[in-house]
Amino acid sequence: TIPSSLPVSFVRFQSTSGGNIIDDQRLRDYLHRLFDICYQINGIFFAHDTDLYYLKLNDDNYFITSFLQKILFENLNTLPSFRLRIVLRHLCRSFVEHYCSLITLDKEIINELFLTFLDVFLPYIQQRLTTMWDSLLTTTINYQQGECSDEVIEECVCVLLTRDFVDIIRYFIFKTTILGQANSTISGMNKKKNKIMNGHGHSESMCEETNGISGYTDQIDEWDEQATNYNSISNKLLNGTQEKMDYSDLFTYMIKISRQNSPLALRLLTYVIKTLFECLTFPDAYCVNRFLPIILPLTKLYTDIIDKHINSSSLIDIKFLFQCLLKGLERHNENEGVNTNMMSLIGHIYELWHNRYQTELDIVLYQTIPQLNVELLNTYKTRLLSSNNNNNEQQRKSQQITERERRDTIKNLLNPLLLSPMSTNKKEGSNLKISFNQTIVSTL
Repeated sequence: TIPSSLPVSFVRFQSTSGGNIIDDQRLRDYLHRLFDICYQINGIFFAHDTDLYYLKLNDDNYFITSFLQKILFENLNTLPSFRLRIVLRHLCRSFVEHYCSLITLDKEIINELFLTFLDVFLPYIQQRLTTMWDSLLTTTINYQQGECSDEVIEECVCVLLTRDFVDIIRYFIFKTTILGQANSTISGMNKKKNKIMNGHGHSESMCEETNGISGYTDQIDEWDEQATNYNSISNKLLNGTQEKMDYSDLFTYMIKISRQNSPLALRLLTYVIKTLFECLTFPDAYCVNRFLPIILPLTKLYTDIIDKHINSSSLIDIKFLFQCLLKGLERHNENEGVNTNMMSLIGHIYELWHNRYQTELDIVLYQTIPQLNVELLNTYKTRLLSSNNNNNEQQRKSQQITERERRDTIKNLLNPLLLSPMSTNKKEGSNLKISFNQTIVSTL
């Protein structure tokens, strides 16, 4: 398969019938639209006809396995970023969003097939996004108002890809009905929305449909109101373990077999946790806001599972995850809402891990923070230790660190990092060059 060229390129070739130069742009546009439509149809067809999951080519080979291998994975490396978004948005997201486990003899087999698909797909996309962001953040772009360049388009596509990938992960973790309940903390009303068919409203033009601001509101955008409401995010973040998390059937199955030490489930769960933390380091605050409310409850669940595993150290890289938290806070330091909740999350994660992984956490703090206030850190650890060792339930509750104390402690510990000249330079280098909500349409 030959990869498509960039959307801004202009290709001409010599006609075989004569010596005339033929403009090939219309043909290329047609082929691009055909490519898009094929993936949209495939996504809709397989998402809403679950009988296809159980269709076999022979006794041992499911049709969906060959389909994913030939239609998706064989082409991933050849797809440029702007074409990859069609695959993410209209094929992969639809697969994950509408997946349901039917009560059949093959239920567990199909579940494992989908987990195997995600086990390959999630790390690949995450690595590709990380590479794209690293490339953008290390490239100096002299962007002027009204100027459209390949770099600006690449940045727009990178943001859109990241947001679609975030949505795929959220659909994998939670049932779709949770989207309708997201605003219940604000309105006091439990609302549920029916699933929206992804097949309607598609434009013939790739540019018109994939600019991220389509004429209709995608169901996943129910999260936007919560993402922009910092109080709601904080409540979700801090109370995530006090309310029942409505996990999807596939995610629930993965948790079940991970507790049985399934290598596939443990590896995929580790990928999900790693992705949640690593996405906090991306410059797009939209992604940070979407992941902040769910990281703490999922991390507690993950920690509970791996703590019972014999070789837990081989599954989790505590230092890397904690570094992601500090890097994310440093990058989004000027965003007051993100900043507040990031500090709270760092405190909760430190308290969650300090008993078993205190050495790794402290190494990261010493290596990352210039002139670390060791006395304050030791006081914080002593407070945690005394609270955990107290056998009296009432006294333990009275000694627990309040949310305000937690944020103030973390803020004082991390202030040298946030105020350092190097941190300022990083933030200046990581600022997005354009306002995506305003200019995606014009650039794409």
